Amino acid sequence: MKLSKTDLIVTNLRQILTPSPYIKNIIFVAFGAIISQIIPIITAPILTRIYSPEDYGIFGLYMSIVSISVTLASARFDLAIFIPKNLEDSKRIFVITISISAVFSLFLFLLILATKHNIIVSLNLKGLDSWLLTIPFIVFTISLYQNYLHWLNRIKNFKGLNFLRILNPLLLSFFNILFGFFNFKSIGLILSLMFSYSIMTILYFNSVKKFLRLTNFNRIRILIRKYKNFPLYSLPSTLSGEIGAQMPTVLLIYYFDEAIAGFFFLATKMISLPFSILGNSIATVYRQEAIEEYNLNGNCKVLYIKTFQKLLIISILPVLIIMFGSKWLFSIYFGAKWIIAGKMASYLSVLVFFQLLSTPMADTILFVNGQKIDLFLQVFRLIFSILSFVVGGFYQNYELAVILFTATYCVYYIFHSFIQFKIADGSKLVVFSGR
Repeated sequence: MKLSKTDLIVTNLRQILTPSPYIKNIIFVAFGAIISQIIPIITAPILTRIYSPEDYGIFGLYMSIVSISVTLASARFDLAIFIPKNLEDSKRIFVITISISAVFSLFLFLLILATKHNIIVSLNLKGLDSWLLTIPFIVFTISLYQNYLHWLNRIKNFKGLNFLRILNPLLLSFFNILFGFFNFKSIGLILSLMFSYSIMTILYFNSVKKFLRLTNFNRIRILIRKYKNFPLYSLPSTLSGEIGAQMPTVLLIYYFDEAIAGFFFLATKMISLPFSILGNSIATVYRQEAIEEYNLNGNCKVLYIKTFQKLLIISILPVLIIMFGSKWLFSIYFGAKWIIAGKMASYLSVLVFFQLLSTPMADTILFVNGQKIDLFLQVFRLIFSILSFVVGGFYQNYELAVILFTATYCVYYIFHSFIQFKIADGSKLVVFSGR
């Protein structure tokens, strides 16, 4: 039966207004991410009035060591969890990541135990002293948490994903306020990490323990060989990027002081929160949908362009607000003593804009074993990130350092997005060859 024009219009409207499974998954994951990010945003004004910029600077330096160590912990095999078509192989890769993380954390503990005095003197960590020995424990629990999130993503258990993502900042914020109330200073921020991730580990320990039954050493050796590009290329690539991201805190303390580092730590943390809500949600869903589409069609161009357009439209207004209003917003919301953090945030907003357009689709490079080119870009970013703060330190101008740092990251994300698009388009470029 032929439909009337009115019926056709109604049918088309229903198709437009009814979200696809892809969009539904993004919305559902985004909801959990929004809740998880609202918690630290709400508690931030309390914490910035309990903890000083110096406390945040010391904690930022501590977290820089933790973040770099977490990158090394699983040798980036965690990125391979969602790739195998066979679910049992994904579980085995999870076992590989747990094993590597455990061995690495033990090695890190022995290393810190042997060189603790030198670390404290060189990085001026006298306030932390024996607390450095907590780093291996935190590294292992964070690594386990991140790997488990990858697994939930692999099986599309977005409900479990949301639960853990919401619970984590809830526990962290609670303990931050609790220890801050008892005037624990920067140590309170470290204790909060230990308590929150310990509780998280207990919650999913039984699920993780079941994976150990799949320890087929022959199959595990095959999987390690098959996905060797992750530790060979993705590991140094990601490590370069992480060092580049964490070095600012170290160099700001070295060239300036803990307070300047604390301002930078808060600025980067706060402006990244609202954008990571969207970026992480889209990345979680895009990663799974894109690899399926790429394996089926040899490209994922349509999905890539659609995702990029949505990110572009959504991100413009928030970036403009942060760029021109962050000084006022920071001084009102966090307190007058944090106005320098607001000034830094206005510069960093440009960086976050390009980051949001690139990072959610970054795993596209992995579809064709493009770890080599990714490594090259990460090394470029690392070198020029360090140079940015060296130049700023030479002129004793932290604003210059932040501006140069922002410019470096913008160039990196633009190039990264171009490469992602070429791969999503199905282009077979020699530079991406695994040979």
